Formats: sequence, C-alpha cells, structure tokens
Amino acid sequence: MKTKKSNLVIKKILSAVTAAIMLFTTIPAVFADSSVFDSAGLRYTSNGNGTCVVSKGTCNVADITIPEQSPTGDTVVTIGAFGESFNVDSGTTYGDDTVMDDIFGGTTVTKVRLRSIVIPETVTFISAYAFESCANLKTITYDGTPSQWAAIEKGTGWNVNTGNYTINFLQEDHEHTVVIDAAVAATCTTTGLTQGSHCSVCGEILTAQTVIPATGHTVVVDAAVAATCTTTGLTQGSHCSVCNTVLTAQQTIPANGHTVVTDYAIAATCTDTGLTQGSHCSVCGTVLTAQQVIAATGHTEVVDAAVAPTCTETGLTQGKHCSSC
Repeated sequence: MKTKKSNLVIKKILSAVTAAIMLFTTIPAVFADSSVFDSAGLRYTSNGNGTCVVSKGTCNVADITIPEQSPTGDTVVTIGAFGESFNVDSGTTYGDDTVMDDIFGGTTVTKVRLRSIVIPETVTFISAYAFESCANLKTITYDGTPSQWAAIEKGTGWNVNTGNYTINFLQEDHEHTVVIDAAVAATCTTTGLTQGSHCSVCGEILTAQTVIPATGHTVVVDAAVAATCTTTGLTQGSHCSVCNTVLTAQQTIPANGHTVVTDYAIAATCTDTGLTQGSHCSVCGTVLTAQQVIAATGHTEVVDAAVAPTCTETGLTQGKHCSSC
C-alpha cells in the first residue's frame, strides 16, 4: 500500500510538471543566457557574430516556416535539432499528424508531427540528425535554387529515418546574364570601387566590388609673394596638384606704400641751371614729384666807366661786370 501511494504521489507531481511545461511552451521567452531566444516555439541560439542556429524548441505545429532572421536580428545560417522522439510503448498512439505520447507512464501529451518545413536560402549548414525520425515529413521547401541546396553542408544522418519527403525549390538554376559593374576611380577625398559583376536576372553578385581607399591630396606649396610699395603680396599657401583643391589659402598682404625722400631745390645761377624741389621713394626709387629745370639767370651787367689818364696817373677804358656773381 505504501508503494502504491508513493507511486500515486509521484504521478501527480509529474503531471503537474508536465502541465507547467505545456503552459510555458506557448509563451515566447528570453532566457538568462542572452544568446538564446524563444519565439513562437522556435529556439534561436546566437553565434555572437550576427548569425544564429534555429532549432525546434517547443514548437508544436505540423508546418514550420523558418525565417531568414531571428527576432533579435541574427541571420539564420544553421538548422539545429528538429528530430522527433517518442516513448514507444503501449501508451503511444500514432495518427496522421499527431502522437499521443505516454511520457510519464500514464500521462499523455499530444505532439504534432512535423509535416513540412520551409528553409531560407540564408542557411549554410544543416546539423547532424537535424530531422531524425521525422517520419511524417512530406515536404521540404527551399527558398533558393537546386545548386544552392546542394552547396549547403549537411551533417551526418541529417535526414535519417525521415518520411518519403520531396524537396521543392522556390528558385530555379539558370545561366547568369552577366552585367559589369564599372570600376569607380578613387579621388583625393572619396573612395572608389574595383570592377565587379552581377546577374541581371537573379541579382546574384558574381564578382564583388571592393572598396579602393581615397588617394589623399598631393600637396604643392604656393610660395609667398612679398608686397611692394605699390602692389599687394601673398602669404605662403598650398593646393593639391591632382584636384586643385586649395588646402591652405594664401592671404593678401597690403602694399607697403612709398617711403618718401625730399629732393631739395637747387637755385639757378648766372651760368648754371637750377632745379625745383621734388621727391622720390627710397625703397623702389620711383620719382614721386619730378624736379623741374630752372634756367640760368644770366649776368646782370654793370658798366665800369672809363677813367681819363692825367699827367701823372694812368687811365682806364670803359668796361663792365656782373652785379650778381
């Protein structure tokens, strides 16, 4: 009797646990491990590099469509475990799409069997035993071409003990129609691109264009120009000899203006010309005020009267002299 009561208590506990599990399978959950995220029953495990693994988790539907991205934005690249396992004993009953699984020796759970799955073309790897024992699997739909499907790496036994499924492809292989993506030359300040190519039909990139770094400016010094008395000057600057962009602008230096020196007047004499007062620049020698020639004044004659001789003194003939000089 004690053993029967103990078994009854255990069954009640297990039933409660089962009910709790079934309740929480319908609620999306973020786990303490931030790399694992459940949504709509599917479990996404981040790889930490912008990609993730998707597995069945608690998803309990017959037809599953795997998205290209997880709810947190990671790209789905790996298919994890979607395989089915049941406690096959007297309590297990099979239907077309469901199994009444006697998991706790008396407590049954209805499990929906996987019937179809849609796989995105972002997937590059299907894990070993991913669809093990999915005996009711009828259709795999791949969102790509047959050649892309063939290129996906598939682990050992990925489809062991599956149903007699067919694979449908949403895209067909075709011979690419090549369009050249012209190279773009890099400039001093902008990046360029190497030549590439893509298919004009399906849009697939055949040869990726790579970025060419900007070349940077080729600096040429613009020499300073000294200001003069009458013309402005320039400070030293620089520009790019390739694109002619001014790198350091030259600034205008004002003209210095003349340094004036007075050229003093020279008075004319009886026999020599004179000059008016003028001026010039002591730096550049430019004549600012020209001196004008003053004509010689000529002599101012004065008559020297004759002196008659006497008995004892000589005399002088008449003469003349200049009263100025």
